Amino acid sequence: MIVDERRGVYNLRLKGVQLDDEGEYQCQVGPAHKNHPIR
Repeated sequence: MIVDERRGVYNLRLKGVQLDDEGEYQCQVGPAHKNHPIR
């Protein structure tokens, strides 16, 4: 994961992918333990 905390930007870097890995990917987030839901 590549993170720029100052800007609040998080990117996932995938390595070693194959043509068979092609598809639509989606990133999801959720609250950490004992935190309120993210809105």
